[in-house]
Amino acid sequence: MDDKSIFSGIQKTKKYKKRKYIPALQLLWLGRNLYADTFVAKEKVFHEKIINNYINWNTPFWLSYENKVEMLNVKKVDFFIIRYRVFDGNYINNEIGKLNVINGELRTSINLMKYYNIPFYKLQYIMFRALNKLKINYIPLYLKKETKNKAKILKFIINKRFYDLNNKFLINLIKFYENKNERTITINKISKDNFLYYGKDMRKFNNDLMNNTVSNIYKNIIDEMEKGFTKIIVVDEEDKEKMLIITKFLCINPFIKIEIAL
Repeated sequence: MDDKSIFSGIQKTKKYKKRKYIPALQLLWLGRNLYADTFVAKEKVFHEKIINNYINWNTPFWLSYENKVEMLNVKKVDFFIIRYRVFDGNYINNEIGKLNVINGELRTSINLMKYYNIPFYKLQYIMFRALNKLKINYIPLYLKKETKNKAKILKFIINKRFYDLNNKFLINLIKFYENKNERTITINKISKDNFLYYGKDMRKFNNDLMNNTVSNIYKNIIDEMEKGFTKIIVVDEEDKEKMLIITKFLCINPFIKIEIAL
């Protein structure tokens, strides 16, 4: 429906398929959710999987990739669930809305890049878009190994949301994957005053980043990302757990090591 609550049409979601190629297709779809976000879940599944995937980290509820890629069992219903408002003033259409959404898309893409490599990414993306509009199923060509050209794909994903990129985090994220430096950085004791952002805190992070009030540890890591690094040394187990959250939020965790100083 529009901004005056006048109904303008029906949007049907894709029928969920639990197939081996679907996670690769999710990566090809710029990390954007292939399926609807509206769902009803069993309590056990919600607590064991969905809270972490969807609530905490703002990634698709049906997909897990902690140690391996897993898809949940999902059944599509044949009745309408929600009324969705679509108009020029939509949250997703403004700058802060795009920044909040892109973080989850990048986190999804980066995690899947650890497991999948999609040759001719841009060409396959165009083919998928074209066939999807014709409602023709597309099975991507992919290899079950780590993506090599991560920076190029990330830049492509980001440019689909932002034509004029001036966000320091996104700029340095691209540079992190461009600069494949075997470099180690050492972090002093992380202050308890540093707020730890999860995916659900993306709006707060972007506001803090724009107002230069983002937690100091994040400023330091984002600055280091410009040069690239492969290892972080922290002082103790507590800080290792904190750094795991920090690097997960900044979309670099799958490709770095976090170790405790001896």
